[in-house]
Amino acid sequence: MPGDVVLDVGTGSGAAALEVCKAVPSVSLVVGIDRSEAMIKLARRKVSLADLRNLRFHKMSAEDLHFPDGFFDVAISNCGIAVAQLTRCMRETLRVLRPGGHLVFNDWHLVDVKAHQVFGEVLEKYRTRNPSPALVRERSALATMEHFHHSLSSGIQRKLVSDVGFADVSLVNRRRRIRLPTHREFMRMRLTRLTVKRETSEMPNDQRKRFMRELRQRLQAFVVRNRFVFDWELFYISAKKPR
Repeated sequence: MPGDVVLDVGTGSGAAALEVCKAVPSVSLVVGIDRSEAMIKLARRKVSLADLRNLRFHKMSAEDLHFPDGFFDVAISNCGIAVAQLTRCMRETLRVLRPGGHLVFNDWHLVDVKAHQVFGEVLEKYRTRNPSPALVRERSALATMEHFHHSLSSGIQRKLVSDVGFADVSLVNRRRRIRLPTHREFMRMRLTRLTVKRETSEMPNDQRKRFMRELRQRLQAFVVRNRFVFDWELFYISAKKPR
């Protein structure tokens, strides 16, 4: 709404915060927070190019917001909330919202995206069976995180939001169709993740070549009319702070 003060939790590169400013130019202030210094620097660069004076970015943990009680009218998050700390994050978000303020956030599960499933299957087939200690630790941490994340279903997340004190909590499921120019964009998105980069760097050269060849072949199943197309399942939770 015009004049609102908006918080974007886990803003990343600032995409959602920028969209708010474009959609509602009369918004008073949008503040994006993220625990990653690199993401905040990237978001600030994007803001400088867009020349938006009502948008700010700060390095900050979502579980320890440095804002006074009731400072924001709206809180949003575009897949930016760490589910391992969901309850603490929701408590802090509730605190900084004014009475009657709105919360809207979305989330997704990697294993529900078929293109990601294919990528994971091919990676599992070709990844090294003699990983370095660093890669062993990364694999263990990733497996723990993904198991925990998937166990927090949309229904459980909805209940957690209600349990911390939000009212009128609703849940909506949406399927988004993603269209990329080619499969290369999808591969680049996945291959640049730090853990995947370590996986590929530790593959023997011939094995890495076979991995890339089979991955390209399997991903052809998602090519429709020369575009790379796949469905992305998301769920949206909205709520209000009681007056």
